[in-house]
Amino acid sequence: MLCELGLPEWAAPNINFDMYDIHNGILKIGEDRDDRDMLLNLNSLNISISDNQLLVNTSPHKLRESLKLYAIMVENAIASDEEAFVENRVSQQLVDELKDGLKKLDPECLSGKSFWIDEIKRLKKQAC
Repeated sequence: MLCELGLPEWAAPNINFDMYDIHNGILKIGEDRDDRDMLLNLNSLNISISDNQLLVNTSPHKLRESLKLYAIMVENAIASDEEAFVENRVSQQLVDELKDGLKKLDPECLSGKSFWIDEIKRLKKQAC
């Protein structure tokens, strides 16, 4: 369903989009790297992580575009160092570019506590 409309079965940062289940207007669309449910609210279209309602993105389209931004960061890291992403050697500059792109695309996904803020913090801890 969503995979056919543009979401892959798997995408960095370790998100699986192949586990669909609907309950009370909430569609489970997959799981993140920590096996937490990723949920699409069918009323608001917000996508969040279930265990503590971390906002991921404000729409499926913005999620897809955010994943593209992440993929670009990975490709750029690998272009300069083939083992960069495997070894968690993403440059601070690439992490900052990801953050800037996310901010332009979906400012709400970087306000308060969110999935993308947590991912940026994780990347910055390991940045070279």
